[in-house]
Amino acid sequence: MAGVIAAANPAALSGSTQVTDGERFYQRMYTARTIPFELLAGLLPCYFDGPLVSLVIGASAVVQAADMAIGLGKGDLKMVSGALIATVVHTLCCDLYLNRSTIKAIFIASDIFDDTSALFQQLLGKLDIINAVSFFHPFDWDASLMLLNA
Repeated sequence: MAGVIAAANPAALSGSTQVTDGERFYQRMYTARTIPFELLAGLLPCYFDGPLVSLVIGASAVVQAADMAIGLGKGDLKMVSGALIATVVHTLCCDLYLNRSTIKAIFIASDIFDDTSALFQQLLGKLDIINAVSFFHPFDWDASLMLLNA
């Protein structure tokens, strides 16, 4: 994301009102590194499996941590906060990727109101209660009652 922003607006990285040739060079270098690397880290886990995937995601976390250290050295809190968020996200993604075989959760895409759906077929007789708080959260009280009675 930061690479795309840097490509579109070099001043976004430096905060300069007058972008110099050196800043343009830095922006191009940053963009050349960031866009392919982040696309690789984001798409590789969707299509491939194995240690290379976790290595790329972990390397992304290390790169973001380095960006955070550079931001701290510059005293740039925006750079620090963006890199910190990216570091945490990459670290969590790496951890989830490495532990995906031990996570027992499954996702069932289904229509909650269709009693012939995959959700009901797989869970019928196995559950006493379904917590649907997240489902009703976007609705007000009256709409939630209407959905419950549908």
